[in-house]
Amino acid sequence: MASPVCFLTMRMLFLFLLSLFHLRAASSSPSMQPLCHDDESHALLQLKESLVINESASSDPSAYPKVASWKVDGESGDCCSWDGVECDGDSGHVIGLDLSSSFLYGSIDSNSSLFHLVQLKRLNLSDNDFNNSEIPSEIRNLSRLFDLNLSYSSFSGVIPSSLGNLTKLNYLHLSYNSFSGKIPPSLVNLLQLTDLLQNLEELDLAYNFFSGTVELNLLLKFRNLVSLQLSFNNMSLLYSHNATFPQPKLVLLTLSGCHLGEFPSFLRDQNHLEFLELVDNELVGHIPKWFMNMSTITLQDLSLADNLLTGFEQSFDVLPWNNLRSLDLSRNKLKRSLPIPPPAIYEYEVSNNELNGEIPDVICNLASLSLLDLSINNLSGKLPQCLGNKSSTASVLNLRSNSFSGDIPETFTSGCSLRVVDFSQNKLEGKIPKSLANCTKLEILNLEQNNINDVFPSWLGVLPHLRVMILRSNGLHGVIGNPKTNIEFPRLQIVDLSNNSFKGKLPLEYFRNWTAMKNVRNYEHLIYMQANTSFKTSHITMNDEITLIFSWMVCVIY
Repeated sequence: MASPVCFLTMRMLFLFLLSLFHLRAASSSPSMQPLCHDDESHALLQLKESLVINESASSDPSAYPKVASWKVDGESGDCCSWDGVECDGDSGHVIGLDLSSSFLYGSIDSNSSLFHLVQLKRLNLSDNDFNNSEIPSEIRNLSRLFDLNLSYSSFSGVIPSSLGNLTKLNYLHLSYNSFSGKIPPSLVNLLQLTDLLQNLEELDLAYNFFSGTVELNLLLKFRNLVSLQLSFNNMSLLYSHNATFPQPKLVLLTLSGCHLGEFPSFLRDQNHLEFLELVDNELVGHIPKWFMNMSTITLQDLSLADNLLTGFEQSFDVLPWNNLRSLDLSRNKLKRSLPIPPPAIYEYEVSNNELNGEIPDVICNLASLSLLDLSINNLSGKLPQCLGNKSSTASVLNLRSNSFSGDIPETFTSGCSLRVVDFSQNKLEGKIPKSLANCTKLEILNLEQNNINDVFPSWLGVLPHLRVMILRSNGLHGVIGNPKTNIEFPRLQIVDLSNNSFKGKLPLEYFRNWTAMKNVRNYEHLIYMQANTSFKTSHITMNDEITLIFSWMVCVIY
């Protein structure tokens, strides 16, 4: 039997080991994480004090003032617990700062305490208003950054050469600001660094005022680059067709407004693209055959709008990009028949071209189609009967300014999700289809300048969201009777019945009921023909609205 001394020794050893276990467990628990360093907490509070909260400084609907939680007393005194602040779990240093969409307004200058946070690896200040501040040269202090996002934040001026000190950058987003001048040589040097050939994955300089000429080949040397955005600056891109280096596997590429003049041949080797935008690049003639064979499996979003394209070098029944969701060929010079997008298409825009012929019935096989814009072409024939059946998935049908004839199909189904119907400036006949009453989400109906022969469609008054109803320049006739209830057309703001053949007394009850016309809030201009979709047309002022309602209205008032 063990002696009492031995037993006591073993018991003490057991208690010591047990306490050591609890100590280690406690040290690894979240409550025992190291606290924020005082100097970094002070720097964050100084940054907060140097800016003000202004709700107009951010546009994201989910924006909120993250710095409102930054306090030094109570349980929230540890800056590692503040909104938008990320600390290293071992050292307690602030390594991440995400103040995107935080309603921040003010200037950031060389004295900003932001540049005291030298341990930062990630910095996101996007969607704020920094009052046309220039990026201070002190950005060099944040040499550990690998993710920098200053987009949508009202920065301006030239990019400082000290940005070239940020040699660890993987992601650089400077889009939608007012940066000007040439891309600084230091940034070009940065792009030539061996380590950054290895690391850079995203570069976004779109929507600024950069000028000069940029060698695209230099940017394509980044083997890990998956996202490159240079759209809409004042610069031109040079590209050597004889480049022999391996191409990056790009997923997102925007080169709109870069004066390309032709399809860049490096796209031949791109088979991973999901998003490609080549808007406004003076692209002329036919879309080449090789382009049609690029990224046929992966491409989801393609925009070639605002060019001088006339057609396709290769004929086809259906466009070859199997998973394409959005296609914009608007404002070109496309001729012949309507190109048929693949079945997965969601938004199809081909307005302002020279297309002719009829809408093929196969268009109704596009099960996911939400937006169809065929406006301002030379299309003709009758509207497919199945077109109304698309109303269960479609939000926008825009066939304006063509030569369609015959009746409007009476096939708008129950559960119709249409918000915009624009069949104006055609040669359509017959009556306004009463199945439109199924479209309970309809906001805009424009049937102007057709040959419709009908009476006033009072039955449309049941539509709860109808804001704009344009029926002018048709063969509408008869008496506009009094409304049956005082809630007909509850949201109507613009109605145009001019240049028809209505007669009788004007039903003043309608004008008393159309109270939504008074609800213009604080807008400087009342928007005419615009719903909350990508479909937009002209604007008019409030004074013009009165003219729209009453001008050229053929009425006999007793």
